[in-house]
Amino acid sequence: MTIREFSELLKIMEKEPLTHSERFEKILMGLRTFVSDSLGVEEYEISLFIVDKSGFAHFALPKSMQKSGFPLRKSKVTKKVFDTGAPVVTNEAAGVERYSIYEQMKDTPDKVMPIQKFMAVPLKDAEKTFGVIWINRRAETFEKAGPGFTSADLGKALTIAETVAPYLSRLRPESMK
Repeated sequence: MTIREFSELLKIMEKEPLTHSERFEKILMGLRTFVSDSLGVEEYEISLFIVDKSGFAHFALPKSMQKSGFPLRKSKVTKKVFDTGAPVVTNEAAGVERYSIYEQMKDTPDKVMPIQKFMAVPLKDAEKTFGVIWINRRAETFEKAGPGFTSADLGKALTIAETVAPYLSRLRPESMK
């Protein structure tokens, strides 16, 4: 699927005769699949946080974590992306300090693997950042984690975030505003 086709799909999903929260969930699941297919990562390697006015980062993805979150100040990378509106990419995550909850996602396979490489990109609504998408490569070792993220991958991730952000901003639950 192309980004244009994904954009058209989002327009259709937003208008479906579902509740507000059902539309939000459907768009999140579509986003997760599209990111996975577009960037060659597993769906469990994708996380999405929406930050409320009090500075609390709510998990929107994975779905199993939606009732949890953390104060934004607990994650240097997520806070940096949120505060600056600029993405962060690293292909050597072993030395990057991050909140350990990222590596304990309940949607992972039987064995939770450490994050070896990641991209964190902002979700913006009218130039104001309201969330962050994390795209990871997990494996037991750096060598097994697959290819590093490229500038082309980052470009795709930013375009995807830009495309989906207006929908997520409009449909996010009140508890995430």
